[in-house]
Amino acid sequence: SRIQRILFDHGISQSESIWVKHHDAHLGTAHAAALASGKPDSLLITLDGEGDGESGTVATASSDGRYTRISSTSKLDSLGYLYQAVTERYNFKGNQHEGKITGLAAFGKSSFAVEVLSRYIEIEDGKLAINFAKSRNQNRTIRSLRRIGLAKNQALSLEEIVDLASSKTSNYEDLAFAVQKVLEDSVVELISYWLEKTGLVNLSVSGGVFAN
Repeated sequence: SRIQRILFDHGISQSESIWVKHHDAHLGTAHAAALASGKPDSLLITLDGEGDGESGTVATASSDGRYTRISSTSKLDSLGYLYQAVTERYNFKGNQHEGKITGLAAFGKSSFAVEVLSRYIEIEDGKLAINFAKSRNQNRTIRSLRRIGLAKNQALSLEEIVDLASSKTSNYEDLAFAVQKVLEDSVVELISYWLEKTGLVNLSVSGGVFAN
């Protein structure tokens, strides 16, 4: 594989490599930062687009130098992918130009687009969920329910959610503001839940979403 070739070029053999899940690598860096800061008892949270089927994890680290996973979020409920959908709505390249949206958000203001995006995101018992069809069966069910005026807060795709938000403002900066605010509010709510749940006061984070 490409990764194996890179390791070989740097003089590292496959037998010397330890392969871990994507978000375990993120947890490792968050844990290392907690230890380096002298705060081993920390809450660790990772969030990004996707890695090995997950878009986020939550773990607790203790003074014995170990951490324990306590929750994870599916790639289907990814705040990173929602942000990516807005990036692509601007005809920028997803998973590469999200920083442009972050920059544009600073020039925007609150609009009804914020409410539209918020309508589709839920955090319950520390679990994040984005309400859109995640399978063909769900897609068919939502379409059927819509015919009788139901399923108003469920979308067929992330792109449809973004299109609905975009229809509420003609200002590109305001759409960027909307997804930035909704992302920040959702992340703060998620973190606040787990800080209260675990009783921890120290926090260490990792993953691409935190760059935005």
